[in-house]
Amino acid sequence: MQPLTTKIAKNTFFSFIGKTVGFVSNLALSIIIARMLGPNKFGSYALVGFTITVAELLTNLGLSNVGTKFLSEFTGKENDAIKSGIFFYILKIKIIATLIIVSILLVFSQNFANFYSDNSLRLYIIISAISIFPNSLVSVLSSVITGLQEYKYLAYRTILVSPITIIFTLIALKMGYGIIGLLTVNVVISFIQFIFYFNILKNNFTFISKSHFTLPIELKNRIFKYNWQVFLIICLDSIIWQRSEVFFLGKFHQTSETAFYSLAYGIIEKGMIFLPSIFTSVLMPAMSELYGKKDNLTLQKLYLNSIRYILIISTPICIGLMVLSKPIIFLFYGERFLPVFPVMNVLLIGGLFGIFSSVGSSVLYGTEKQNIILKCGIFIAIINLVLDITIIPKYGALGAALANTVSQVSAVTIGTILVCKLISVTFPVKDLFKIIAASLCMAPVMFVILKLINSNIAILVSITFGALVYFIIICL
Repeated sequence: MQPLTTKIAKNTFFSFIGKTVGFVSNLALSIIIARMLGPNKFGSYALVGFTITVAELLTNLGLSNVGTKFLSEFTGKENDAIKSGIFFYILKIKIIATLIIVSILLVFSQNFANFYSDNSLRLYIIISAISIFPNSLVSVLSSVITGLQEYKYLAYRTILVSPITIIFTLIALKMGYGIIGLLTVNVVISFIQFIFYFNILKNNFTFISKSHFTLPIELKNRIFKYNWQVFLIICLDSIIWQRSEVFFLGKFHQTSETAFYSLAYGIIEKGMIFLPSIFTSVLMPAMSELYGKKDNLTLQKLYLNSIRYILIISTPICIGLMVLSKPIIFLFYGERFLPVFPVMNVLLIGGLFGIFSSVGSSVLYGTEKQNIILKCGIFIAIINLVLDITIIPKYGALGAALANTVSQVSAVTIGTILVCKLISVTFPVKDLFKIIAASLCMAPVMFVILKLINSNIAILVSITFGALVYFIIICL
């Protein structure tokens, strides 16, 4: 069995490949879709995406996290029979939940359209509902691969699917099919991903064939306890990290406001979170394996080193994007989307906190202390909803960004304190301030270059010199 450090390094490499391809693909797709649909139609598309995301959240029931956590734990214990039992146990529940949710969505599609006063949304929902079933199965299969820490297959999937998605999207929009065409492409891609993962599991993992194995009752109780807490956490996270803002924007404002907020949030996910997530995505299964081995010392070291690496990467990206937000929006999305840049700058603050919170979340999920996230999440979700109701009706997308950021900063601050106390470590505050100082020294250099060079190349030059200044100062 290969050492944990080797496994993390290998998985980080494949995570880098997959997420790099995914980053370029998603960025290209967002530019294509935004420019060809325009703010109003893009807002409608975002509303449909929000609804389907909520539906998939309900079909998920936290089962993807269960697959990743318990399969990685029993990989550490090398028990194929139990891994097989876990897989078929969560797959059965997932299929039943999906059938129920899809049926409800189809029955109430007209009510959804009436709520947002847009009858065309009904057809969009019906088309999108078709993709929920394959997506639901994909989430289980991908969680198995993540739990087994076979990240190469996730990278292969991204390399296969990304160019197909871009090509189909361009064809659909060029032929004038608009949102209906985009949703149909999503359905096709969902089935392609399912076929890919199904063949990977069938051909590469022998434990899948042991479907006769029944899980011990003690393990089922552990899974059940973990599962319902994770599901509630995911529901709370959907409020705290984005979803509630889209709901209130869709209800109280024109669809263009939903478009501005959704686009800003999407850029941060694709641009800022891209690099750090290469590393954070491999942490939870690694920490679950350490938990299964009861190696607390290595767990502490992995947490502290991960925090430092994440801060070194994500802090300059955050501050750099704040400087570059306006020219980037103008260059890639056009003048119609310029209202996105102040929204994006506010969301970047919360995004920075959200990135390094993923390290703490990996610890809590991996050690089955997710109840801490649940208790904290209930408190923050209430604050988030109060802010949404108070600010969004008056200030639109900018108010949504402010409500989201305040909630994220509060949640991450409280959560980090609790994680450090749980595993008996001291947060590297000194390192944090050094990294922030180096990043702030980088910002004026980038700003001056943007003012001196009046062309699109200014963005590239600004990034180059800003990165150089940051690198020199952080080394010193």
